Amino acid sequence: MMAYLFPYAGDDQTANNKIRRAFTVPSCSSVLKKILFEVCEKHDVQPDDIVGPSREDKLIIARQDFIWRCREETNASFPRIGHVLNRDHSTMVYHYHYVRALRCAGQPHAKRNPKFAPEKLQKDQKYLTQRQNAVRGLLIRGFTNSEIAAELGISTTLVKQAKVVIRKLSPVPDLSNKIVS
Repeated sequence: MMAYLFPYAGDDQTANNKIRRAFTVPSCSSVLKKILFEVCEKHDVQPDDIVGPSREDKLIIARQDFIWRCREETNASFPRIGHVLNRDHSTMVYHYHYVRALRCAGQPHAKRNPKFAPEKLQKDQKYLTQRQNAVRGLLIRGFTNSEIAAELGISTTLVKQAKVVIRKLSPVPDLSNKIVS
C-alpha cells in the first residue's frame, strides 16, 4: 500500500479551498490510479471515500464510473478492479453490467445484460401477478399453504410471500361464517 496526498497536483496544502489529506490505495497500476484521481475530481469526492465502506449515492455513482472506465479504457480484470476498491469481483461485475444496461437502454441492438432488460422486468411482474392471482383463488377455495405449493409447483415460501402481498392489496374474503345450503 502506498500513501498519497489528494489532490496530488501542486505543493500547497489546499486546492480549491479543500484541505489535502493522506489516503492509501492498494497497490495497482499507474493507469488505474490516474483513473481513480480523475473520477474523484469529476465527482468531487476523496479517494478514501470511494475505497471505503460508505454507500452514499454520490459514492456509488463514482465507483460505478470508476469501474466502467477501468473496464473500457484498460484491460484490468474485475478482480483487479475489486482489489483497488476493496470489494469482491462479483460486485464489480454487477456494477459494470448495471452501467452498461443504463447506457444501452435506448439501443435495441447493443449488448445488454438480460437481467436489467425492461422486457424481462415486465415479464417478471406479469408472472408475479399471475402467481398471486392463482394463490388467491386457491386460498378462497380453502387450500393450505402446502397444498397451494404442490398445486402450483412452487415453494411454500413463495406462497407465503404471495399471501402477504394479497393481504396488503386485496384481502381474501372470510367465508367461514357463511352458511352453505
